[in-house]
Amino acid sequence: MTVKTIPPPDATGRLKEVYDQIAKEAGQVPFALQFFSSSPDLLEIHWRSQRDILAKSHLTKHQLSLIAYEAAKADGCGICKGLCDKELRNIGMNDEEIKALDKDIKKTTLDQKTKNLLIYAFSIADDPHNKDGVVNAFKTLGMTDEELLEVAAITLLNKNTFNLIHSLGYHSK
Repeated sequence: MTVKTIPPPDATGRLKEVYDQIAKEAGQVPFALQFFSSSPDLLEIHWRSQRDILAKSHLTKHQLSLIAYEAAKADGCGICKGLCDKELRNIGMNDEEIKALDKDIKKTTLDQKTKNLLIYAFSIADDPHNKDGVVNAFKTLGMTDEELLEVAAITLLNKNTFNLIHSLGYHSK
């Protein structure tokens, strides 16, 4: 059994206010955020932090969506990955391009910098520990400290949201 979520059409009061603000800013209330529906204040705090980090990122919307996908892929949750698949389609990727991400990022048609960002994102989403050598390797490929920090922060923000969903009893079957 999972924690009860309230979908946007059923929201009232403070939750409706927060959902309306999110929908105004994001175009919709992402499914993952609906897990915060029992605490509108926590939802608002989480949304603001996520929104502010993404808004100030130097990464493109395309790269941000791909990083979320890599975090979901490392998480191994079909539901989380499915949500990210949908976002990739929304930004113009087709099924063949998405399948290529699963097989081997190095063989995709993405530019080299984006491939490096995604390889690093998957690496830290899969296991964030002991990455000194990995960080140095990506620095030799031309990634800056700021890019590494952004990728790490955004990857782990997504990963933590997925972990929160799982901790509340929601799992892919």
